[in-house]
Amino acid sequence: MPPATRILADRSKDSGSGGIFANLLPSVTERPGERFQCTDNRRPLTSKLLSGYDVLTVCGQSLKPYTQAELKAIRGFVEEGGGLLLAANAAAFEFEANAAVETMAQNAVAELFGARFLSADCKGAKAHGSLQVHMPCQRVRTHHHPATGPHAASMVAQMQATGPISVPSGASVLASYMHTGQPVAAAFRHGKGRVVIVGTTVFAELRGFLCAALAHWLAGGSHARASSERIPSFLGGRGRVERGDYFHVPTEENCADRMQEVLGLLHKADAACKDFFGKVWKPRRSISIVDTLTPLSLWWWTTQVGGQAPTPSLARQAIRALLAGLSREMHEFFSSLFGYRSWEIEFTVRLLRAMGQQAEADRCRERADRWIREMDGRAAAFDLARNYVAGREECPRGLQVARALLDSHGPDLVRKTADALPPKDPFKDLPPSYAWTSDRAIYYLSAVTNKDLFPWFAERGLSVHRLPLVKPAARNVRGRMLRRLNEALRDEHEALSSRLEAASDLALMGRAKDWKRDDWGRLCRALRWGKQGDSRAAGELRKLFATSRPKALRAAAGVALADLGERSVERDLVALARKFDPRFQLAAGYALEKAGSARARELSLPKVGELSVVFDGDVRIHGLVEGYKVNNIYSSPMLRSFGRGVAVSSYFVMWVHTSPQWRRRGLSRYAMEATMGHPSARQCSCSSLGTGTRNVAHRLYHDFGFTDTLVWREWTCPLASSAPPRLPTGIVFREYKPGDAPRVAAFLQDALRQTQNVDELVFGELPAPGLAFLAERDGKLVGFVSAAYEGGDEAQMRLPPVAKDSEQAAIADGLLALLHQSARDAGAKTVKWFGAGEVDEVASALHRAGYASRLTGGVWMMHIRHLVQFLNEIAPGIERRLAESEFKTWQGALDLLASRLQARLTIRQAEVSASRPTRAPADVVLRCDDETASRIVLGRETPFEAYLQSRLNIAPRVTESLTKLLETVFPKLPVL
Repeated sequence: MPPATRILADRSKDSGSGGIFANLLPSVTERPGERFQCTDNRRPLTSKLLSGYDVLTVCGQSLKPYTQAELKAIRGFVEEGGGLLLAANAAAFEFEANAAVETMAQNAVAELFGARFLSADCKGAKAHGSLQVHMPCQRVRTHHHPATGPHAASMVAQMQATGPISVPSGASVLASYMHTGQPVAAAFRHGKGRVVIVGTTVFAELRGFLCAALAHWLAGGSHARASSERIPSFLGGRGRVERGDYFHVPTEENCADRMQEVLGLLHKADAACKDFFGKVWKPRRSISIVDTLTPLSLWWWTTQVGGQAPTPSLARQAIRALLAGLSREMHEFFSSLFGYRSWEIEFTVRLLRAMGQQAEADRCRERADRWIREMDGRAAAFDLARNYVAGREECPRGLQVARALLDSHGPDLVRKTADALPPKDPFKDLPPSYAWTSDRAIYYLSAVTNKDLFPWFAERGLSVHRLPLVKPAARNVRGRMLRRLNEALRDEHEALSSRLEAASDLALMGRAKDWKRDDWGRLCRALRWGKQGDSRAAGELRKLFATSRPKALRAAAGVALADLGERSVERDLVALARKFDPRFQLAAGYALEKAGSARARELSLPKVGELSVVFDGDVRIHGLVEGYKVNNIYSSPMLRSFGRGVAVSSYFVMWVHTSPQWRRRGLSRYAMEATMGHPSARQCSCSSLGTGTRNVAHRLYHDFGFTDTLVWREWTCPLASSAPPRLPTGIVFREYKPGDAPRVAAFLQDALRQTQNVDELVFGELPAPGLAFLAERDGKLVGFVSAAYEGGDEAQMRLPPVAKDSEQAAIADGLLALLHQSARDAGAKTVKWFGAGEVDEVASALHRAGYASRLTGGVWMMHIRHLVQFLNEIAPGIERRLAESEFKTWQGALDLLASRLQARLTIRQAEVSASRPTRAPADVVLRCDDETASRIVLGRETPFEAYLQSRLNIAPRVTESLTKLLETVFPKLPVL
């Protein structure tokens, strides 16, 4: 086996970027035998330190300079054969530092090799909702090169900034702007070494395949610096936490001098927000100070501030961090009217002024004005009510509308509206289907101002579904809503989809006396019967579907009949539906699909709208109707840890969502077909996702071959006062120190070697507010536990007690007792841990300490796409287990034969390879269904357990020795 590539992830100048290189996983399908050893470095660079590594990564943007000695060490490292990855985001630097890109620390490194990061405010650049200025990411193209392999497209993310670079002559361009040809990323040789420079950084957090390819190319394949010595996983200090009366501020060591300043800004921001939002204001109480200028935020919200940021930017970051504490309902309320980011920008400007940060408020307002000026024609005419909030769609028109509303009614409008919203179920008396999220928001704004604001928003281009001007607490509010629904149901100017939703709401909210005695009233009654499974529903609906009835009524009744399973309506319903709006057409198509009609696809998303598929490392799929996004699925091919030293290629379906007014139209199934059929999905051996056990999408995922593999539990322990713990004799218990990280990582890799979710644990990432303890016997590490306390009543356990010793139960009990005492002293009243709890020793220790557990409703699902590829990816783990067992000299072929999933494992003296089965007979044959085969290779059950349930056959016969062999090859791998 070739030696591991050694990577030093230098995060001494910016700890907010480049995190993937602190624990990079190998891509063994692309490069068999690939291994990485990584160090997360927070210390100054020296030639001696660098001499032990193959690759140095410098990712981020910083005002903290490299010293001349560090620069000399970096240049010497590359000239002598090392590989350097240098990545920075000029747009983020220029905005947060409010300084020229030439002052960025990473530029001094680039200049060592004849390169430079240039200003992102270049020709063609525009302002964005982030308030950063850069070229639209859609205008970047990537180019093939051995450094990126087949993953070049993953370098430039659609939702992140890129900046131009200048590079030495002869450099290979990896990415460039389409119209100017200006490089964005490049690779070149320098001395004996290699350099890759990139004008963006987000890939260095998420793109495992690309980063593994870059590391392999930068190392040059020579491994000239390889050594048998184990390198540390972390170098540097752990930091500390300031636990004040209100805010808890975990702070990294290199920016501890900013702690008091940050606390002061947080209190000022909190006071401003409290006045702005009123009684609904409940801020996040734990805000971390990270040694960075630009805290990483893949979306808008973050609970971090940058310890290197100038005070004005730090004030703005403090506001943004505190706004993360707003409830989901408040986020949806504002976003439904103004769109993603727009309202945050306007609120932040006003809050900055309240804090006395006038210059920063003006700078942000000027940048926002530029965003408005540069919007295109589509943005200028954008219907904000059709803004797809979950798609993080930016629209500067929302900023215009938010400003106009607050200027007209005063900033107190936000506080008054927030105070008017009941804390529980604020929309219970509002129509759940007819009224969109934006309509509910307009209703409350109207109630607060005592003025019907629906016309005001309609004049500004929003689609509205008018609701009556009645106070939410009024006794007749439901009656007024029912009256309005009856009006909408009979209004021929309303879209038929809205009229059908009005009927559905009347059936749900009303009673017989609320339904008028006409055909539309009879439709409401039939809908109520249909929901109750009443046999009278179909007969009533057939009468309403008669050819003598008006087309709108017939079409609505036809959808209801198809929803009951009547396929006979398909011919007339397809013809009728085409006369009405797209939302109604999709509703009709979905009803026909559930009825089993072959004609359902004529009214499906591909016919009525379209699917947009964009790949930038993530597969971003959106359903589009009339140019507006209506649903999405975001997925990402990634390398996922599968136990000690093992990584599998997994296609992670990370987000599935449909806009509320477009649900029950079958949109997710079409998007799921597209994402699972994408080339990025087909390149991975497996797929994974998380959902809820009672989520209706659970069935959809099963239809696409996903199998439940894990259910999550929540463990809770109240921290009652107690006497000091009694600790076992002969064991030394003490608090964890940063220098313990390599020993702790090695201990856990050994103690948890048979679990599925622990790989090269990087304990330098243990959060600063952590409460961590270890146990030693005669200087040998025999136990570890850790938690974090970020204020409030709860401490969160990060890693439950892990012990390996003849007295491991007593050690686990002692570690938990110390942890509980420390958490109680810090102010916590309970400790919570979210985990599977499948390791018996851990679960037993938690129960002895008084923990109660409950199912959270969360479930992890996986799908094996390519069994042979998956088995080759996990082969290193199988080889290790065989080499450590009585079967280290075993030779033979083992076939696993299901329906779709079939593979042969060839084993020769602890060397394992997988292939397709051949006609030559195997020595051992396992036969089962696909789901059982999936659970076995995923470590969810052993072949013998499946055999005892009559779900698997073992040939030629079942013996004790063969059972042991099979459980060595395919053990049950518990999850913590």
